[in-house]
Formats: sequence, structure tokens, C-alpha cells
Amino acid sequence: MLIGKKALFSLRNSNIFINLYSVVKKMNVNVYLVGGGLRDLTEHSRWSDIDFAVENYCEEIAREFAHKSNGTFFSLGAEHKCYRVVVNEKDKIVELDFTPFRGVTIDDDLKKRDFTINAMALSIAALFEEKAPEIIDLFCGVSDFKQGVLRLISDDAIDEDPLRMLRGFRLAAAFSLTIDDKLLNLFGDKRALLKQVSPERIRTELFKTLASDSSTPYIKQMLYVNLLQQIVPEIDSWTCQDEKDDLQLDLLTHSLKTLEYVESILQEEYSLFTAFAAEINDHLSQQLEYGINRRSMLKFAAFLHDSGKPCSLRTEGSKLSFYGHDEEGAKINSDIAKRLKVGKSGRRVLSNITKHHMRVLHLSKVDSITKRAMDRFVRDCGDETLEILLLALADTWATRDERKLEYTDVERTIERLLERYFESKGEEVPQFLTGRDVMDLLGIEEGTEVGKYLDQLREEELAGRVDSREDAEKF
Repeated sequence: MLIGKKALFSLRNSNIFINLYSVVKKMNVNVYLVGGGLRDLTEHSRWSDIDFAVENYCEEIAREFAHKSNGTFFSLGAEHKCYRVVVNEKDKIVELDFTPFRGVTIDDDLKKRDFTINAMALSIAALFEEKAPEIIDLFCGVSDFKQGVLRLISDDAIDEDPLRMLRGFRLAAAFSLTIDDKLLNLFGDKRALLKQVSPERIRTELFKTLASDSSTPYIKQMLYVNLLQQIVPEIDSWTCQDEKDDLQLDLLTHSLKTLEYVESILQEEYSLFTAFAAEINDHLSQQLEYGINRRSMLKFAAFLHDSGKPCSLRTEGSKLSFYGHDEEGAKINSDIAKRLKVGKSGRRVLSNITKHHMRVLHLSKVDSITKRAMDRFVRDCGDETLEILLLALADTWATRDERKLEYTDVERTIERLLERYFESKGEEVPQFLTGRDVMDLLGIEEGTEVGKYLDQLREEELAGRVDSREDAEKF
């Protein structure tokens, strides 16, 4: 298949490919653009992830390219001899991975890849030396991509690397691809193999899936074949068969609906709160750690937000209660994230969202919310205030099993809290006392009691009842 003129022009005018061609020509080695970068070029004149398959001297090629491009060279593991170069291309940080051929020729390499849409290659030499360079496409990957079909090159591909099951869902979510019943059933049959994969690799693919605009249908499919349960076995307790439970404690359905409504809110760019849309979007785009931003963590929290209900279930007459499920869920979800090797920052965010997700519902039942109560909510929720408000809205819609166009108490409460949150960000509250001051005044040692006092003092300052150091010392 020939490359489109627009994509060809873009590649030939990119410093990345100009510099790489110079290295390829100098060292007389075959290097091919493969993977996602090439796949994207079949539809667009841009690239995102850039991967290269290298015939020989992979490390030398990567190092020479890094030197020529003023980039930074990394080794991704001596075992597989993979190398990464990070460069700046038009004020954008781009990562390029260089990997040796799996086999003797590029055809051998492509035959050992996972899906047909990933088994394509373009010679860097041909890109600059041929008038109309062609994509090597042994398995009709271009056709599959255009038809929206995800297809394995070989069923054995899963045995070689079980992570490919998760990658399949990630690719399907990213490009709205169809996973047919045959492939789904294969994933289900092979699901136990996922336990062989490191948690770090699983985490990366899972959060890449959640980063897609509409991940819910694919999360449902992962559940259908019991693949997600291999990652989060706690899910098995989310459905209760007790006949006394008229709700059947179907947390799984509710969790999926909540995730779906969160994605709906995000896709519509916060249409209920247009005045704050830009600020919310900027906030959710913040990176928590490599491969995880606040947006994808919000989705993860939406799916897991009620994980504490099974262990908090109590029967009160003919009714069920889940008192304290938010606190229990915060602990459970932190453990899940830790198991997936999510960093401290990500775990804290997930735990905080879960811990406070019921606060909005409680506030919505109050006849008149005071400024003090709103400030306490914002203070307690901290940096996750926006995520908690968005989750509360989605949780409410999922509980109703509908989205009401008119405002109810919950929507009105969320709007007021949003307004107060952004107001408070613009207010500078002076700190009249330090932690050391508190310890000296009260004669106490450093510890949680000092923090509690400072939190109470800040609340009084926000309410305007403390406006000097003298007031603070009396308080």
C-alpha cells in the first residue's frame, strides 16, 4: 500500500526522520517504522507513538540518532536490547523506541507481532529514496484498520505474551474496533495466563484503555470474558445472590453505569457547568505519574467507588445499609492500586476520591448549605474536589438509572460547590500561626493534633471569624 501524499510530506519534513535517515545511510543498516506510528499514518498525517525495528546494531543506531538529534538515550532492558530516545520535535516531547528484529528479516519480525494492524512496516531508506514508498503489509492490516476489525496474526500470539489480550482491548477502545466473538472467547480461554504478566505492564495497558473517550463498552467485554477479574478479583464479590436483597446488590451494573456517565460528562465537555469547563479540563489533564492523568484516574475511581459495600453490608429489618462503605472502599482501592504498582500520588488520589464520594449526596439533603460547610468540603477534598463533584453527579445518575435534564438538589449542590471551589482558589488566606507556634502555645509535641488544630484554624479564617494573629492565639 502507498502512503498518502499528506503523510509522506509530513514524514519527509520531520527532523526526526531526516536525522534518522542520515544515520541509516551512514551505518548502512535497514531500519523500519513499525507499530502505532505507522498505523496512524494510514489515516492521518501525524504520529504519536513511534517505534522502529532495526536489522543490526540497534544500540549503536539509537545512540547515534540521539547524538544527532540532541536527544536523550535510555536502555529499556538489557534482556531485550530495546532502547528509547527522547527528542524535542516542534516544542513537543517525542519518545522513539528502537528494537532489534525478531528474526532475520523484517518479514520474520512482522510474523511475530500481535495484531494485523500492528504488523506493518515502512523502510526509512525507501521513505527518502523512492518516489512512492510502499508499506509492507503481509496480513492486510491496513484493510482491517479501515474496516474497524481487530484480528490476531496467530492464536499463539497470546501464549507468547498474555498482555496482548489487554492490548487488544486498548487498541479496540482507542480506534473503535470490533472484537468478534471468536477473539473474545479466545481471550476468555486464555485469561489465566494474565497472571504471568508483571503488574506494571498490566497497569499501563489498563490506564491506556481508560484514557480512551469511550472505554465502557470494552471494560464490559473484559468483564464478560472474566479478564478484568484476573486484575481486580474483588469484583467477584460485587454481585450478591441473597434473595433477601431486593436490589441483588448488583454493584457491577451500577459501577459500569457510573463509569459510563462519567465518560458522558467528559465527552460533552461538562455541558452542565460550561462556566468552569476550561478549568476542569486543565485540571483533569494533569499527569499524576507516567501514563496516568487525573482523567483516567477519575474513571478508575468511578468503576471502583463502591468497592467497600460488600464488606459494609448490614441488614436493618427489611432494608440494607452500607454505612462506612466509603471509608472501607478507600482502603480497598488503595490496596488495588498498590497491587498494580500505581505510585503514591495516584494511590492517594484514588483513595481520596473514594473516601469523599458520598459527601455531596449528604450535603444535597441539607435545606441551606452554609459557606462554612462548603469551605469544609473543599478543604477536606483538597486537590480532588473536582473529581469528587463529577463522580457524585455520575453516581447520582447511575443510581436513578437516568439523566434528568432539569436540576435536582444534587445538581444544584454540585453547582454551588463548584462555584465556591473556584472562588476559594482566588482567595488568599493568611497563615497567622505555624505548626511550631501551635506546639509552643499548647505545649504539645509534633503530630496529628497539630494538623487538626491548623485545619480548624483555617476554617475559622475562611469564615472571617479569625483575622489576626491575636485572634488565632485566642482560638
